[in-house]
Amino acid sequence: MRKTYLGFVIAALVAALAVQATAGSLDIPVRGAGLGFGNSRNFSGLRLNIRDAGLETIRGVTVSVWAPKPSPLGRLSGLSVGVAGTRATTGEGLTLNLGMCDFASFNGLAVAGLGAVVGDMGGIGLGGLGFVGDELDGLFAGGLGLAGDDITGIGLAGLGLAGDDLTGIYAAGLGLAGDDFTGLGAAGLGLAGDDMTGIYAAGLGLAGDEMTGIYAAGLGMGGDDMSGVFAAGLGMGGNNMSGVFAAGLGVGGNDMTGLFAAGLGIGGNDLTGVFAAGLGMGGDDLTGLFAGGLGIGGDSITGIATTLGGMRADRMTGVQVAGAYLRTRYAEGLIAGAYNRADRAVTGLQIGVFNWTPNLQGVQIGLLNYAGNNPDGLKWLPGINVHF
Repeated sequence: MRKTYLGFVIAALVAALAVQATAGSLDIPVRGAGLGFGNSRNFSGLRLNIRDAGLETIRGVTVSVWAPKPSPLGRLSGLSVGVAGTRATTGEGLTLNLGMCDFASFNGLAVAGLGAVVGDMGGIGLGGLGFVGDELDGLFAGGLGLAGDDITGIGLAGLGLAGDDLTGIYAAGLGLAGDDFTGLGAAGLGLAGDDMTGIYAAGLGLAGDEMTGIYAAGLGMGGDDMSGVFAAGLGMGGNNMSGVFAAGLGVGGNDMTGLFAAGLGIGGNDLTGVFAAGLGMGGDDLTGLFAGGLGIGGDSITGIATTLGGMRADRMTGVQVAGAYLRTRYAEGLIAGAYNRADRAVTGLQIGVFNWTPNLQGVQIGLLNYAGNNPDGLKWLPGINVHF
């Protein structure tokens, strides 16, 4: 049985070679249908050829050995098998290739041992080394790389993946890059994009312009407009930041709104929300709840702020507590610190070992208190000082 099958294959190849030499085809039982040997340009059935050239329409099963000629090629429908590769303008069905496949458009399942180049494709595409396309819709994977313009669906690459508009689920061993991202994305090293919406993670770094969703990076992260949940092993920075942000070392930004935490420090321009830093934080306008291990500084602080070290701002409103010292020009509310100084005025309550202000509208409680607007003899008082 095996000898009979092998003999048929050898006979078929010999027949195809013989017909190929005459640049024609042998079709059984009628021309253009049935069993064909050679370069039939229009055929339906089982077609065996050495090298395709000038195809028009092929339906059924076609098998070719050598790489197709760079001549105008038509349409393949059904199963196409290429030892060196398959090439056509359009295709549908299943194409299997040890080498490469090249289609302007294809719908179905495309497999290439080396790689595939496809214009527009819907279905499943697998490339041993790489897969490249224009508009890809479906599941696509490249052993090394995957690249396209608009990719929708699932994309996988051993090393790198790049595209313009990416919608779906994407993963790359090293890097992932694109313009507009929507969905899920993961990269072993780095990930970068312009407009990104969804969930994204990178082993080292992650960067984008407009970022909305959930993001995580092993080392660092940076963006322009960031909204959602963000975490970085070392640090992150952005322009407009809204949501939840956490970094092992530091977080920096311009307008920061939400919940922020950093192992060392936080810095920004306008800070609104809840902020916690292991060492310290600083900004221009601070509004909300703030906790800094060693220090907090800003232009104005409104809300509740506490630190074990020192706190300094031009204006403080609310409740501010510092373990070592607290200094401001104007204070409204409660300010407390071992050394507590308001250079212009205090409206409210001042508590400390030593309290000092030239203009008191409230109460001072401390070991020694100075209120410069009290009458002589009452400016310096131990224990408590009052002026309303």
